Amino acid sequence: MGMPSRADCESLDARDPLGRVAAEFAAGEPGWLYFDANSIGAMPRAAQGALARIAEEWRRLRRRGWKDSDWLDAPVRLGNKLAPILGAEPGSVVVCDSTSINIYKAVRMALALRPGRKTVVAEAGAFPTDLYVAEAAAPVLKRTDSLAGAIDDSTAAVLVTHTDYRSSYRYDLAALTRAAHERGALVVCDASHSAGAVEVGLAASGADFGVGCGYKYLCGGPGAPAWLYVAPRHQSAAPVIPGWMGHADPMAMSPDYKPAPGAKRHLAGTPPVAGNALMEAALDVWRDIDPAAAFAKHAALSDLLIRLVEYQCPDLSLASPRDPARRGGFVSFRHRDAAAFADALEGAKVVASYRAPDVVRFGLSPLYHRYADIWALGERLRQLETVRMQ
Repeated sequence: MGMPSRADCESLDARDPLGRVAAEFAAGEPGWLYFDANSIGAMPRAAQGALARIAEEWRRLRRRGWKDSDWLDAPVRLGNKLAPILGAEPGSVVVCDSTSINIYKAVRMALALRPGRKTVVAEAGAFPTDLYVAEAAAPVLKRTDSLAGAIDDSTAAVLVTHTDYRSSYRYDLAALTRAAHERGALVVCDASHSAGAVEVGLAASGADFGVGCGYKYLCGGPGAPAWLYVAPRHQSAAPVIPGWMGHADPMAMSPDYKPAPGAKRHLAGTPPVAGNALMEAALDVWRDIDPAAAFAKHAALSDLLIRLVEYQCPDLSLASPRDPARRGGFVSFRHRDAAAFADALEGAKVVASYRAPDVVRFGLSPLYHRYADIWALGERLRQLETVRMQ
């Protein structure tokens, strides 16, 4: 099979049922190609209007905003908008806090649900923050290269990074959850590098808890609020941080804590009103999108990227799984001098990312990347290769 031409890619874009969605995102700087969805997603055009609305409500309503606007309802409202993207049940997701705080909450809940078990199993090469938090939360943290093989009768929970932050290897969440449940352990899934790009399938997999950030493929903006998933069967669990936003009646100011029903009880402090407004502008882009169609497009885009990169730049070797079912939101390649290569990409007006010691990552969004963008990347790689050979 020959390499696709620019015309081939433009034809794919013309037939793409999601092609219209790219217009809902603001363009970057002219002439630049952005493949950094694994770091921060593109800005929805509606984001500026959302911020302007919050600023006007703040100016006009002041303290009345807490009761006359929708500020306090946002964590649950946004969670319900996010749930279909995660493959989660209605009412099982709240948008709140940071990924780190939500990992702590989920791990501590899992430990409380498995009294007598003290061990949390995690990947030795997991994202460092996940390990820092798990070590602080668990009496015993077992770091391993084989999650399923490390589960035993002392394991309370398995903390899995759904997509590895370097290779983009994506776990079979359902298989891992079955293995954990067979030994009586629970599963906490960090889907930061999956949500909004590829299927997570929290409900279908049987996962117990899920967490993730809002600023990558979900396009919630810098420092966007994170999200927490609690499977319905665990929603009566006692909150780890019994804050006033998780109270059944926050404004009663009762000295005694009474948890709200459902996932809402796992809210803690006052929601970040401006951050939630930006996040909602991004989630509203998904209103009429079938998540399965978006995930299928992501697989096609990343397959095309692999083909073009391998053809145009033989110095890059694929570090990600070739099977899209085992690949997360970005595609990784190894290079003998990856840091310098990432700098060369920047000089060619291509935004990618570098991870020590030898990985270059290209993050893709099914919402705003076009097939023609992948072709343009291939052309710039060809030009870099031509310069190198001279």
